[in-house]
Amino acid sequence: MLREFSVSHVLYKTQRFLRNASSTPFTNSHQLYKTQTCPFSILNRTLVSNRNFLISPCYLSGRISSSAIEHSLLSSSSLLDHFLRQFCTLEAFELEKTHDTGGIDHVDKVYKTVLDYSNPEYKMEWALDKLGIELTTPLVVEVLDRLHFEEKLAFRFFNWAGHQEHYSHEPESYNKMIDILSSTKYKVKQFRIICDLLDYMKRSKKNSVPIEVLLTILRQYTEKHLTHLQKFAKKKKIRVKTQPEINAFNLLLDALCKCCLVEDAEAMFKRVKSKVKPNADTYNILFFGWCRVRNPKRGMSVLEDMIEMGHTPENFTYNTAIDTFCKAGMLTDATELLEFMKTKGSTMSSPTAKTYSIMMVALVQNDRMDECFKILADMIDSGCLPDVSTYKELIDGMCLSGKIEAAYKFLEEMGTDRLPSRYRHLQLFSQGSM
Repeated sequence: MLREFSVSHVLYKTQRFLRNASSTPFTNSHQLYKTQTCPFSILNRTLVSNRNFLISPCYLSGRISSSAIEHSLLSSSSLLDHFLRQFCTLEAFELEKTHDTGGIDHVDKVYKTVLDYSNPEYKMEWALDKLGIELTTPLVVEVLDRLHFEEKLAFRFFNWAGHQEHYSHEPESYNKMIDILSSTKYKVKQFRIICDLLDYMKRSKKNSVPIEVLLTILRQYTEKHLTHLQKFAKKKKIRVKTQPEINAFNLLLDALCKCCLVEDAEAMFKRVKSKVKPNADTYNILFFGWCRVRNPKRGMSVLEDMIEMGHTPENFTYNTAIDTFCKAGMLTDATELLEFMKTKGSTMSSPTAKTYSIMMVALVQNDRMDECFKILADMIDSGCLPDVSTYKELIDGMCLSGKIEAAYKFLEEMGTDRLPSRYRHLQLFSQGSM
């Protein structure tokens, strides 16, 4: 008989039963036994035995907390689906599930797409656009809830959803996103400015933040959380030429770049740079952001702007660029950048053993051994002698690429230079030759 009921009727009866259970404690074992056969009691036992639910302590004394179990019921779609499939017709279940939850199948598709394209170099936004799913506030909130412990992915999805036509974030979605970004002290420290921006957008019902409001938020953040920098400069009698707001602005750009929202970070940079003068850290953050999403061309454009503004890139910046070029398969561009470092770079940006190692390992992995030996010769001629770390990285790359003979040649080179060979290298040879 129960299978002929609609899902809404089952939910209504369930909630009514839970309220009665919470208001009337079980007085004897016979009454408790009678409830064991009730399908709603089956749901109760299932909810209570699930470790993901928070049950009120009054349950332990014979009283069930209906609010806790109702919240658990609504927050677990999979458990609810299992219960509804047992006591409802299949047609009613599928129809009511789509109507009540905003399309749980759509939630699964969106969530799976976000995870499948979670890597920085993947175009998550493009994949989500291809789904062609109409967004609703319940759908967005459900996806954000599943991404609660992946704050960077959650904010990336939240930002994409806010740019879609026929959809605008409601206070519920803003609150969910702010809760995710402020759930721990580490997240609060990293995303506090973003939370302030989201709070303003929620209260003002706007999809963007005016430049004047952004500068005000940056000043307030600086005065409240970055006063130690000004105090240190005053104590040491250091004259600071940059505006205090630039430090807060750099934190904002860094948070956006770590969420792979580099285009949004660069757009915000272009809006603010006329009001707040950027420093070397600002350009480095944008540069590393483009390298993170495997777009070295845009990164080099930022690097050129940095040099034009009179800032000198450090060696670590160039090494990151070369490593990004190599991982993207752009070895020619990486070689040109290495030549630039040798001819036009300053003392702070001249190639080191690490720079040459990155290039040589990439050439080995692409079966360009002649160029690798040429880089090694140029390295020695420039006065930058290879060390144990250089040989180790080269031998690791050769063994993993199956070039055992070349690895032995480098081992002989190490013996000529009287550099110690480690047991780790011999172990790699044995693994590569098997």
